Amino acid sequence: MSKLYFYFKILSFIALIFMQSIKLSAQSSNNDFKFISGQVLDQENEPLPFVNIYVEGTTHGVTSNLEGYFTLGIDNDVSCNMVFRYVGFKKQTITIPIGENPSPLKVILRVENVQLSEFVISANREDPAYPIIREAIKKRKYYLDLVHSFSAKMYMKSNIVLDEIPEKFFLVPKSEMPDSTDLGLVYLSESVSRYHFEK
Repeated sequence: MSKLYFYFKILSFIALIFMQSIKLSAQSSNNDFKFISGQVLDQENEPLPFVNIYVEGTTHGVTSNLEGYFTLGIDNDVSCNMVFRYVGFKKQTITIPIGENPSPLKVILRVENVQLSEFVISANREDPAYPIIREAIKKRKYYLDLVHSFSAKMYMKSNIVLDEIPEKFFLVPKSEMPDSTDLGLVYLSESVSRYHFEK
């Protein structure tokens, strides 16, 4: 009995050391990374959903949720600019200094008024898009060799929803439909993919 108790104490001690090492490594990795959080609002203090928020010069970013809240993880050892973009609003950039976490941020985006000048198209003149297309064709070789490889992470959600649930749908009675919310949701798919391209 004493031998068994002795082995149990040794195993407990080893497990304790192992757990402490995991905890220390997790703390050190967390110190290298910080999470910036906050809310994006308009000038009337209304939350703005689906605002594009990213680190300037990278493809690393998130979008705000329905209440305008967001959380973005960034490297703690570098200073970076967080960019906030939303259709119809002016772009805003906030600098995050090294080692500092200004959370929670309250970001207010201002409406951007764009006034387009009058443009007249005549039937006997060339389409104004053609000169732009010709310039793009001239630069084709330059842009073809500009990017040799890239990777991107993509989240995709798709669903099929019925506007109205019929009494019978493909011979299935309405009461036996798999959608318990009664919203007519017949298909839902969510996926996260990572794409890699190399020339």
